[in-house]
Amino acid sequence: MSSATDPWGRVDEDGTVYVKTSDGERVVGSWQAGAPEEALAYFKRKYDALVTQIGLLEQRLRTTDLQPAQAQQSISRLREEVTEAHA
Repeated sequence: MSSATDPWGRVDEDGTVYVKTSDGERVVGSWQAGAPEEALAYFKRKYDALVTQIGLLEQRLRTTDLQPAQAQQSISRLREEVTEAHA
């Protein structure tokens, strides 16, 4: 497998996928199913899905009468997903 890089991450020769963070690089997965560029696109789509989930929750908080306990539960779940994201 060849390697690939872009401004947000890279795939090394053995298929390990890294995302670039303010603290350096973090492994988000591995990719053996195709070109490294496809791996970067796949993990970017996963990131975009998280951004969408966050946007939807923000909209719900602003436009509905979501109960505080339910809001906190949703915020906590998303916070954990973002922290541990394989994206």
